Amino acid sequence: MRILAIILIISLSACSSYPRLDGLYFSNRQDCLMIQDENNAAQIENIDDVVLDDLHVKQKRKKITFTSGTTPLYGKKSKKDIKKYIFKYVYNRDDSFMLAPVSKLAKKYFSPRKSIVFKSKYLYADRNFAFDSIIYHSSRCMGNCYGLHLQIDKEGNLKVTDNGDGITDTTRNDNYSGKLNVYELEKLNKILRYAQIKTLRWPPRMCCDGPMVTLIIYQNKKRYYFKAMFLPLISYDLRQFLDRQFFNKSLQKVEETFIYEE
Repeated sequence: MRILAIILIISLSACSSYPRLDGLYFSNRQDCLMIQDENNAAQIENIDDVVLDDLHVKQKRKKITFTSGTTPLYGKKSKKDIKKYIFKYVYNRDDSFMLAPVSKLAKKYFSPRKSIVFKSKYLYADRNFAFDSIIYHSSRCMGNCYGLHLQIDKEGNLKVTDNGDGITDTTRNDNYSGKLNVYELEKLNKILRYAQIKTLRWPPRMCCDGPMVTLIIYQNKKRYYFKAMFLPLISYDLRQFLDRQFFNKSLQKVEETFIYEE
């Protein structure tokens, strides 16, 4: 009886324990899964399509299901509102996993691919990446979008220009200079190491009204140029860091007019 009890416990443990995804995972072409296991929340990105956000994720040993429409904007949810993207695991290892779309919506979203391999962003790290300079623009829009321009060199010297929203500040041209501290500069370099800059591409997602973002990075005499309205998930950390620099505590207003590469 004791032996049978031990076998039963081991069997139950094997059935209940399996690797659960939690964090950011990318394919070699920068498709992305963003999963918060604690909240059962997720986003899926096909780099050639729109981002599927506000998803509820349910993880099982052999499959993973992403459901949208669980929180309707108006009234009660209906079956028509709910969409399921179901994938089965082809394999699930410590360093990577392969998903195969099995539901109609999942197959359509990743068509014509039959499977996708995902890895942690840390496995794509370019640990030797060190930038020479970064130029960043966020354009005005029809709404309350400010025309913002920024440049950072490898020493952390910072230039910023604020052209206002173009509605109430049509002639605004405020220029500031500052410097990233050691912590900020190291954080920027760390973000860049995981940003897959050498293979990065921003898809031409256009919709409605919003700022157009331009990013130019020089590294070892090579120029990387990106421009889009809606950035891929892999570039979110970098954009957030650069946006925060317009409020960097070191900034001091100057009379000099800065000119930036477009």
